[in-house]
Amino acid sequence: MNRSDFRATNLGALSLAALTIASGAVAQQNDSPQEAYKTLRSSSVWVHSEMKKFVDVGKVEDAFRSASHGKFKLLAIPGAGEEYRRGNRELRGTLATKIFKNELKADNDTALIILTKKGVTVYSPKIATSELVAFGNAAAKAVSGEDYTPAITQIVETTDARLATATRAPVRQGNTRTGTGQAPTIAKSNESNPVASLACLAIPLLAIAAIVAMIVKSIRGNVKRYRDAALELKGKSVDAISYLD
Repeated sequence: MNRSDFRATNLGALSLAALTIASGAVAQQNDSPQEAYKTLRSSSVWVHSEMKKFVDVGKVEDAFRSASHGKFKLLAIPGAGEEYRRGNRELRGTLATKIFKNELKADNDTALIILTKKGVTVYSPKIATSELVAFGNAAAKAVSGEDYTPAITQIVETTDARLATATRAPVRQGNTRTGTGQAPTIAKSNESNPVASLACLAIPLLAIAAIVAMIVKSIRGNVKRYRDAALELKGKSVDAISYLD
């Protein structure tokens, strides 16, 4: 073997070694929750390595692209963590709500689908809890053996159709206060005294202004807490979902 043949052989060996290392790196997927959230912030699908045999990612992405009224994201994991389990029951609705709000910070036109080995759940802030539960129950029946893809595509179709007529999530309408616009009635005195009349009128107006200011301050301080509590309650309600197994 001459020197050029030796160099070519070494280069070929190095290329094969590099390919082997690269293939190994691809096989070793990072299945941490942080990696899943990071991926879903910019992509539409994240599938845990244990769930890949149950999901046809290509068909799921096709279904997402076919949706015309909403944006969809899929998180496929083997199961919910201890915090989101009550015996054999998974609290996927609670999990979906928290991920949607705290991790993805998605807009109201987005729907998050969570798939586990026990069931499928969809969460959308624009759709009522009872409807979300019905979508999940119907989708679970579409599972064929170990192929969970039909359940995902069906829940996309039903959710997207509902989003076509769904209204946007309630938005607080500024800080204005509506009322009758009628001024308080002031009883006439026997003597006409403009200064006294103005003074009498100013006292109730100041009191009303103080009450309005207190109400506005209370609304500003508590509206976020009420909204978070409502989302939490909705997530727990969505947990009334059927199982795949």
